[in-house]
Amino acid sequence: MSEQQIAELNAGLASIPLGRMLQATEMLASLDFLTGEGSTAMRGAHITVDGGYCL
Repeated sequence: MSEQQIAELNAGLASIPLGRMLQATEMLASLDFLTGEGSTAMRGAHITVDGGYCL
């Protein structure tokens, strides 16, 4: 990666309240919930999994 690409990545990460990219397991936890028994009453919901970026 170039210095510019690293600077752009760091600037992007600074805008995420979590301060880092999500791990795949963190994203899959939402999918696991949505496909499991706990979400049987959910209909038409938008669930954003982005570390708080869209607060």
